[in-house]
Amino acid sequence: MMTGQEVIDTLNNAWLALVRQYKENPDTEIQCAVNLLGKICTQVECTYNESKKRTKRAAEQITIEEWIAFLSK
Repeated sequence: MMTGQEVIDTLNNAWLALVRQYKENPDTEIQCAVNLLGKICTQVECTYNESKKRTKRAAEQITIEEWIAFLSK
């Protein structure tokens, strides 16, 4: 199983490979693929980063059980 960062790196590598191919042989189909994959890369990275932020915020929050234990002391 790949981590989120590995997925992002793989997509970015695929995008770079398409860009190289487009530079060697400019073609509208390759250009469309480059643009589409670029949008996908951006969306995946934004979603991944937002997920990490939510997970971090959730980990920082105190649970009800922790509040009860704290207030019971």
